[in-house]
Amino acid sequence: MDALSVTFITGVFAASCAIKFIHEPGSLTEIMKAAVKNPAISVLSAILPLILGLIIVVSFGPSFMLTRADALAVIIGAFLVANGLFRLWAVKMWRALVDKMSDKKAPHFPMSLMLIVGIVLMLIGVGVIPIG
Repeated sequence: MDALSVTFITGVFAASCAIKFIHEPGSLTEIMKAAVKNPAISVLSAILPLILGLIIVVSFGPSFMLTRADALAVIIGAFLVANGLFRLWAVKMWRALVDKMSDKKAPHFPMSLMLIVGIVLMLIGVGVIPIG
């Protein structure tokens, strides 16, 4: 799998999650609150992005200076690693952030931004938007 495939898959994932949570904005807060209440799900939701991010960083990290696509894949992997470590190490802060998500309409702007990022990543992945 090459770096553009990772970029495309990340874009599909981001766009599909964004569409789901734009369509049902209240479900995001319910899912997140249920995830932080259950310790097993909380740890899994930290370990999965951590492992996936580490795989991406280790796979494309040594060659990130060769192409911009590899650099983009490393950035995606580093974001996943940071996300996983935050959820694993800062559990109290993560719970506090989730508890502040009480407004059911609040996810519209972040999810709209996530949809745009997902579409851009998909277009980069298929080569419509060249990155050099």
